[in-house]
Amino acid sequence: MQIGNKLFIKKRVQNQINRVMQKSVAYCCFVDVALFGVGDKESYFLWYKFYQDLPKIHRYSLGQRIDTLFVEVIESISAASFLSPAEKHPYVRLAIKKADTLRVLLLVLWETKSLDDKKYIALSVKLDEAGKMLGGWNGHLAKTLQQVRGKQNSPAKAGEK
Repeated sequence: MQIGNKLFIKKRVQNQINRVMQKSVAYCCFVDVALFGVGDKESYFLWYKFYQDLPKIHRYSLGQRIDTLFVEVIESISAASFLSPAEKHPYVRLAIKKADTLRVLLLVLWETKSLDDKKYIALSVKLDEAGKMLGGWNGHLAKTLQQVRGKQNSPAKAGEK
């Protein structure tokens, strides 16, 4: 019953995303809320549970750096969510870079057996979901900025043919 309910909700959310994607301003607002609400914030809560169980040798070195990166990704996303599309783009790219670094450092933790398979998989799934959302947001912003720049540089705008 619960799995069927999750699938229904997932399909419903996907339909909402498809409808909203057709309107660029509404799309940006929806993505902002979705990323900050579903993406890395949930990943961080999951990480925080695992962070406390890390061996001391990694908890205060690699674990602390991963914790800092999670917070920096959340900061970048929240900062971008309140800016205009032109100002958002650098923050979204920064969040993508930090999320990629985060994935690599988590892989190192897993390879050193400081993070077991189940925990690594759980975190990886959440980070992949957030990464896809960030990538989509970045692509949408790049496309929007390109369209705006194209309109500004068009000959019709300048009165020339």
